Amino acid sequence: SFLAKKEPRNAAAYLCVMLYLCNTDWPQNNAMVWRYTGKPGDGEYSDGKWRFAIRDMDLCFALHDAPSRVSNTTYTMADTDTFTRLLIFYRDGKGYSYDPSTGYYGDEMKLQGLFDFLLRSAEFRREFERISAVISSDAEAEHMTELTKKLSETASDGMKRHISTWKAAGKIFSGYTYKSWSSSFDGIYEFINERPKYFKKYESDAVKYYDGTR
Repeated sequence: SFLAKKEPRNAAAYLCVMLYLCNTDWPQNNAMVWRYTGKPGDGEYSDGKWRFAIRDMDLCFALHDAPSRVSNTTYTMADTDTFTRLLIFYRDGKGYSYDPSTGYYGDEMKLQGLFDFLLRSAEFRREFERISAVISSDAEAEHMTELTKKLSETASDGMKRHISTWKAAGKIFSGYTYKSWSSSFDGIYEFINERPKYFKKYESDAVKYYDGTR
């Protein structure tokens, strides 16, 4: 079976992360999978099963909020319904039905269909719900806030040099300053605090749909 060839815990965790953080350069792009091809061993990843790898996460996490850049495919604020964006063209249960008037990406990479298929498995849904509860918890929000503060402090001096160097070379527009970079974290902290309540609702609606209770 498909689930026998792919590690379902990894697929569920991968899906949670991409949906929770609102990656807008996915699923029509940036899909990567890997598997161990060496000699069989006792390691956790030596079973030869396919696993997803996360890559290129710059277009997420409250990045796109300016009206000039917002569309159904690029909006990344805390209230983003990423479940609809991923699964809208499979929601009737009759296969793929693309409607370009929605403004959403089509399923060129076949990931929308893949996750629609996986979410129809009760086993996968249970694992997905378990991981969703962790990633949207208050404890995780506190942890993300702490990590973000540490990362911003670590990068602070380097960003001052970076902005100065590239502005002098004409590679950064003149209005962008270190203060611009520093204030951008306000949106990130707002996302961290607000995302859980929206994600829980969207996740609950999606699970109810696939459970057949909606």
